[in-house]
Amino acid sequence: MDDQPKPVQASYLDDASVQDILRMAVACAAWGDANMVGLEINTDGVNLLAATAFGIVHEHHGAIVSLLLAGRLGSGLALLRPTFEALVRGIWLLRGSKDTQIELYLAGKDSKKIEGLLKDLRKGPQSAEDAFLQATWTKSERSLHQFTHVSHQMLIRRWSFDVETAMPMTEVVDAIKFATGAALLASIELARLALHLGLEQHAMRLLSVLYPMESPFAGQASSD
Repeated sequence: MDDQPKPVQASYLDDASVQDILRMAVACAAWGDANMVGLEINTDGVNLLAATAFGIVHEHHGAIVSLLLAGRLGSGLALLRPTFEALVRGIWLLRGSKDTQIELYLAGKDSKKIEGLLKDLRKGPQSAEDAFLQATWTKSERSLHQFTHVSHQMLIRRWSFDVETAMPMTEVVDAIKFATGAALLASIELARLALHLGLEQHAMRLLSVLYPMESPFAGQASSD
């Protein structure tokens, strides 16, 4: 069985750049599991809700890493959008929402779409710090939608043997960086909620290694 050819969708596992970023993604996931799971957050209900959203970001990231290591690229890519949306939802709960909005959300009467969450964040107390989230969504929305909802373009590119139309390895690398960046941003927010400066700084260092001299998600999730 070992000498059987790999399916087309697993060929990325032979690429050195993909192997490198996967190693970092695995290390970041392991660090998150060791330091973020069960982190004590002594705060109110809204912040605990946000922490739960950040936990979902970590869960999705771990699933993406496992799926890609198993050669399940399509399934891994499909989780990029919910990963980003969980991150935005958590940040919105922390500093983009009003008490009345939270009451409606908890009652199941107003679950805003991501565009509404981002609009609220643009008016929030840390709008400058959170501006990259809107920029990321503006640039990546189409691709994230295609990955999750299986666009015709994704099908053609995934199964094509034509080098010019097959998914470039740079895009696979970007997708892994995208998911890992979201997980590290979630870790930063969790560490802040726990008032744990050491964990916050470590997550920021990892993020700077992932995106040296760049904003998080720079150039990400493009399938054009």
